[in-house]
Amino acid sequence: MKIRIIFILLLGLICENKLFAHINRDLALQIAISKVDTTGSDVYITENLLPSHSILLEFEDTIISPPYDSWLIITDKQPLANFGHDLTYLFVNIQTGEIEDLVVQFLPSLTLNKIHSHYTYYQEENFNEKFIKNNNSNILVNRSTTIWDYSDNNYALIINGGWNLESNHQRYWNNCSFIYNTLVNNYKYKKTNIKVLCSDGLDPAEDMHLRLGGYCSSPLDMDGDGYNDITSAATFSNVISAFCEYDTLLHRNDNLFIFVADHGNLIGDHSNICLWNTNLLVDSTFYSRIGYLANSIGVNVNIVMGQCNSGGFVDYISQRYSSRITISSACRKDESSYSRVLNDYDEYLYYWISAMNGYNPYDSEVDADDNNDGFITMKEAYNYATNNDTYVGLGWEHPQYYNSPSIEYRKTTLYGTVPIITGPSLICDSAVYYVDYLPDGSYVTWTSSSNLSVVSSSGDNATIVRNNVEGSGTIFATINRAGASYQLSYSVSLTEITPTLTVSPDPNSLQWQRGSTRTFDVGNCEHASDSDIVWTVKNSSLTTVASGTGKHFTYTPNFLGMLRLRVTNNASCGTPNNILYTKNVVMRPKVDLIPSNSNGNIESLIHDESESLNNSSNDSSYYYGEYTINILDNKGFTITSKSYYNEPHINIPLNKLNQGIYYIQYIIDEEIIDTKTIKINNKTL
Repeated sequence: MKIRIIFILLLGLICENKLFAHINRDLALQIAISKVDTTGSDVYITENLLPSHSILLEFEDTIISPPYDSWLIITDKQPLANFGHDLTYLFVNIQTGEIEDLVVQFLPSLTLNKIHSHYTYYQEENFNEKFIKNNNSNILVNRSTTIWDYSDNNYALIINGGWNLESNHQRYWNNCSFIYNTLVNNYKYKKTNIKVLCSDGLDPAEDMHLRLGGYCSSPLDMDGDGYNDITSAATFSNVISAFCEYDTLLHRNDNLFIFVADHGNLIGDHSNICLWNTNLLVDSTFYSRIGYLANSIGVNVNIVMGQCNSGGFVDYISQRYSSRITISSACRKDESSYSRVLNDYDEYLYYWISAMNGYNPYDSEVDADDNNDGFITMKEAYNYATNNDTYVGLGWEHPQYYNSPSIEYRKTTLYGTVPIITGPSLICDSAVYYVDYLPDGSYVTWTSSSNLSVVSSSGDNATIVRNNVEGSGTIFATINRAGASYQLSYSVSLTEITPTLTVSPDPNSLQWQRGSTRTFDVGNCEHASDSDIVWTVKNSSLTTVASGTGKHFTYTPNFLGMLRLRVTNNASCGTPNNILYTKNVVMRPKVDLIPSNSNGNIESLIHDESESLNNSSNDSSYYYGEYTINILDNKGFTITSKSYYNEPHINIPLNKLNQGIYYIQYIIDEEIIDTKTIKINNKTL
């Protein structure tokens, strides 16, 4: 909460050393707007005089009016932004005309009159008739029955906290009504599976600030069928109770869609959802509930948020391991979100729901199906909303998106996860295929193109055999449920492919040392699974000393002499591809220096680290091979560099070096194996 207090002397409005007996509402407004720039602002004034020490807001900090009776004038320089964003509170002392200035992020829980509106909204027909008509099924996508219709495992939680009467704009109800109708009429959600938590819930008291001014009680019927759809108030306790109910109600592979149309704010490093009666739901608490559903129970959780600072929820979720969560937001963590200029819906949510619905609320068709597969995914709705959001173009909103890495390849929609066929893309002889994310209560019928045969099937899997032809084929899985069907197709290759094989790093480029661990990775292994990649290691007598499978292999030689490393790719049809590497395992070198006090040289010995210096006179213990010696000064700059081959025992001349500290660096196969520090003092070591 940002607060600043100033006192302004009202020049020209009061005489020197003379106090007003009482400043009325109109004069207070004149005093306030003469001192502030209201260009582009909405301006409000309290309907009634504020007694001293009136409580205006109670949430993070309690906001209290000054210790004198006053009129409160509020200016909002972001009239289309959702709260919280900065508002200027101007308290006009009714006795002195002095002004106290306060910056707050929300409207108070008071009755306010809007004196000036930056935007003039067009008149429209009756509120209830207008928006129920615009959300009726006649504007939704006409389609045949699908396997997902009236699914028992699709659930939705719709939240509009509203904050308080003054801040609970009509557009939030419109957002909720639009998504409710989309879920029920287009995606065939059971109404009993949808919870709508909206402002004060079933309370008949006024709780909504109407678009054209005035107030009403939020309509409980969101789709015009004559039945109440709002289930309870959007208070903190009711939101938590809903999640607690889901903990026992939902099961693995159920789908929960969460929709938030409301205000938000940022306190410290945490984003919040603003709930009714100035309650807050912080991102960490929200995640603790959905994280349990996704990670512990296995529920697929899809979320869209329209409130200010909603990107903080995306940030918080993306920084934690979650296997089944997809979320998009209207803006970044540090940004406000905005209403459409018509003030009828929130901008981002308007386009997001329209994308999912196939039509906007004004009967215009919307095509957000980027890949023309017949499904609108969470990512496609995000793309459409981002591309059409006016405030994105202005740089005011930057919508955010995240889905768990484990579900990146899935089609996540309001139906839940669309089933897919999984299995190898190449059939050599036969292969097994599966339908993943099969809806509950459905069964699969497997068929194929004529160059393939289904030899067996059981539930969600089938064994497919090729009919000794080359080219390509197609596998079909028809999902049947409740009298409807949906067909999946999967293309496979039947052409013999010579498997490709590369190993990184290249074993031929490495120095193999006894006791040194090497790790290799296979690349370019198309169609290969871990079991298709086979590794074997043999010694000079062709005895297998190590083996393994997988695209990664780690081995530590424990002998000296010839080593044969073979890696084989058995994945593709025909003859397997393999590579044989033959390398000589040498000792792991150790460096010892013997200083000389007479001739300015230093004796260098490179020998097997398992041998002591006393035994290094034995030639078999010396290191034979190529290596480089660098001499560096105390700042790390190279003074000399020289390479040696099969010279484990050398003298390094140091008589040309000035006194000081130096480093002798030994490099084998571009790897620093040792660095020695020497100090030269008066030309001696």
